[in-house]
Amino acid sequence: MAIQFPASPTNGQVYQGYYYDSNISAWKASPVSAGPVAIADVAPTGAIHGDMWYNSFDGSSYVYVNDGTSSQWVEVHSNTAALPGSVIQVVQGVLADTVAFTTQNSWTSVGLSATITPKLPTSKILVSLHIGIGVNGSSNSYDAAFGLFRNNTQIALPNGPYGNRTPSIAPFGDRVFGTNEMTTVSNQYLDSPATVSSLTYDVKAFSTNAFTHFINRTGADADQSYDNRMISTVTLMEVAQ
Repeated sequence: MAIQFPASPTNGQVYQGYYYDSNISAWKASPVSAGPVAIADVAPTGAIHGDMWYNSFDGSSYVYVNDGTSSQWVEVHSNTAALPGSVIQVVQGVLADTVAFTTQNSWTSVGLSATITPKLPTSKILVSLHIGIGVNGSSNSYDAAFGLFRNNTQIALPNGPYGNRTPSIAPFGDRVFGTNEMTTVSNQYLDSPATVSSLTYDVKAFSTNAFTHFINRTGADADQSYDNRMISTVTLMEVAQ
C-alpha cells in the first residue's frame, strides 16, 4: 500500500521513516538510525549526514541533513517544556557613560535598555533596575522618576487614577541634596508579555522641574575621591512558567 505523504510538507519534516528535502522537493528515507546521537545543550560541530542531536536544554531532537547543496540541523521532535520557575536566559543592558537630562514633565530615554527574545510564549520576564542619579544644586527641590517601557509602551504602572501624579517604577526626590552626592534607585518587575517576539525594555526619565539631573555621576563631578561615578543596569531574566 502506497504511503500517503502529508501535503505541503516543510523541509526536514519526518513521516513514517522518511523526511522531506525541500531542495529536491521529494521525500527521502530518514537517516535517523544512520549515525550516533549527541547529547548536549548546544549543537555539535563536525556533524555528518545522519547524525542525531538531543538538545539536553529543552528536550528537542534534531537530525543533521547534508544533501550536497545544503547542510543543517533539522528538528524532528520538539519539546519546549521547561521546569516552572527555572531561568531560561539572562540579558543585561549596562549604561557606563554619564548622562545629563532635563525633561520637564516629559519622558525621555536615557540610554539604558536591553532586548530579549523569549523562547517560550508562556514565560515571564523579570526586569531588575539599578540606577545612579545626582543633581546640580543643593538648595532646591529635585524630583525625578524613571519609567519602564516595553517596546515604547510604559509598563509596571500603579493603579489609577493618577490625577497630576507621575506613575513610575523608580521615583527619586530630595529637597536638600548636595552636588557632590549621588544616590541609587532600584526596583524589580515581573512582566507577562505572552510572546516569542523580540522585546526591548527601555528606561526613561521624567523630571518635574527644569533642573538638570545626572546619571552615573554627581552634580559637581569633581576630580576628587569624595565624588563618585558608577554604572547603571537593567537585567532581564526569562522565567519559565
